[in-house]
Amino acid sequence: MSVDYSTAELLAVLLARDLRDGERGAAGAAAAIPMAAIMLAREMHAPNLEIAGVEGWRDTPEGRKPVPPERRHLWHKKLMKELRRQMAA
Repeated sequence: MSVDYSTAELLAVLLARDLRDGERGAAGAAAAIPMAAIMLAREMHAPNLEIAGVEGWRDTPEGRKPVPPERRHLWHKKLMKELRRQMAA
């Protein structure tokens, strides 16, 4: 059986299917597959999916918003709590 997609592409599609509109997805600088999944979900079914970078920024449908350096530790803590909640649902 021949396939026209890579393992990485398949993983991105499977991850994208789990992301819902209005949720927040997070991916680090070296996380190409999760970031591809977030972008795919945004294009296909979740236009209000927010992307959060661990470097301290949020990419919302309205544009990229930086998190002030003095608040990044609180923002990161809140992000992790929200992601754990989403995973448990």
